[in-house]
Amino acid sequence: MAGIFGSKSFSSFSFDVRGVGESEGDFEDGSLNNRLVDAENALQTFIATGKVDQKHLAVGGNSMGAHIVVRLIEKNPWVKAIMLGCAAAYGTEAEDKKLNKTFTEVLRKENSWQDSRVFPILKAYKGKILVLYGEEEVVIPREVQKKFVEIAQKKGEAYYLANIGHKLLQPGTDLQKISFQKILKISGEFLEKIFMKNPIGILDSGLGGLTVWREIVSLLPNENTIYVADSKNTPYGKHEEEYIYQLSKKLIEFLLQKEVKLIVVACNTITVSALEKLRQDYPNIPIIGTVPVVKTAAASTKNGRIGILSTTRTATSLYQKDLIKRFANDKMVVNYGTDALVPLIEEGEVDGRRIEKTLKRALEVFKREKVDVLALGCTHFPFLKEQMQAILGSDVAILDSGAAIARQVRRVLEHNGALAEKQQAGHLFYTTGDPQIAKKLVISKIGSQMPMDFENIIL
Repeated sequence: MAGIFGSKSFSSFSFDVRGVGESEGDFEDGSLNNRLVDAENALQTFIATGKVDQKHLAVGGNSMGAHIVVRLIEKNPWVKAIMLGCAAAYGTEAEDKKLNKTFTEVLRKENSWQDSRVFPILKAYKGKILVLYGEEEVVIPREVQKKFVEIAQKKGEAYYLANIGHKLLQPGTDLQKISFQKILKISGEFLEKIFMKNPIGILDSGLGGLTVWREIVSLLPNENTIYVADSKNTPYGKHEEEYIYQLSKKLIEFLLQKEVKLIVVACNTITVSALEKLRQDYPNIPIIGTVPVVKTAAASTKNGRIGILSTTRTATSLYQKDLIKRFANDKMVVNYGTDALVPLIEEGEVDGRRIEKTLKRALEVFKREKVDVLALGCTHFPFLKEQMQAILGSDVAILDSGAAIARQVRRVLEHNGALAEKQQAGHLFYTTGDPQIAKKLVISKIGSQMPMDFENIIL
């Protein structure tokens, strides 16, 4: 099993229970309960090494080991996936019996497995399950196999392998070796689906996050993505922080149902209002926020005068003020917020007299203060970058955070061993607003050759 994990560059560990292999102790002094304790201790020791991202861990076991794995996730439900080979289930009476004749006598009782704890645990488990049995399995009762397989088919995958019995991972004959290679293939693909092929989730209060999406798919062309825009409730800046938090949770729940492996909050307002609370609420998935590239702007300025253009809520937030204090304290910073631009962009109005007039008004303070670098603090604003450049002049550098976010996404996926290998990537788009307006904006400003139809949703 460890070889299967390692072949796909996933963190793994393996151990023998007492009295088996090189482990000390007497096999018959063991029991299901103290094997569970051994497994828990081994897991916590492995985590304590710091060599594994606890958010991206799968655990596997065979036969009695599969029973122990299921019991293990009862206390560790954060485990992302479990792999169960020739899975056994034992009733409560057997749990504290030493593994000798007494244990065997309990097993021989008719239907002794029926009150096993493993099936309720599996039904409550929110991770993915892979179950493997050999077609020639005679040790595990058919009724037990059926229950494991039925649950796995709802929460993952289940397979029967030809020409192999109870010893799935100990191939002997040539036919058994063929089945063993199939086990490796099935298990590897199962892990890839969970840790690699799952999509990146991107959310925004509206369509501005598409400017971030564009950078992510440019840097990571093999990654599947799902984008969701809450255009019905945009702009978020008009809402109280608690309501922004509640709206954001709905977006995250939607993406989690789509089994994303990482979430990008492509919205400055959500980031400054709710990011830390969202990370606390969803500790088992990486969440990357969006903030203006203040540090880059401070390093880039030649005259020491930089500007930050964002929405009013973002501009007045303690989060952004702290960024300025940390990274641009020795610069003259013009921190200006406007709520006039986002509604126009959400209506698909990115050209014309009205947007030009509104934009000139928003940029007036930066021209007056002679900033030579402007950091955009709203993901909608890069849609207007050309017009801004024309108004401010070519001597002003206009920076947005899209490329920096894409690089951070890559770093996190690399660290977690979750980067997609070469594949034909797919992209899905959802909005609570008007899909036709979204499509119009994409065609005019994203210019992607791939199909980008938006589906309307109700959250």
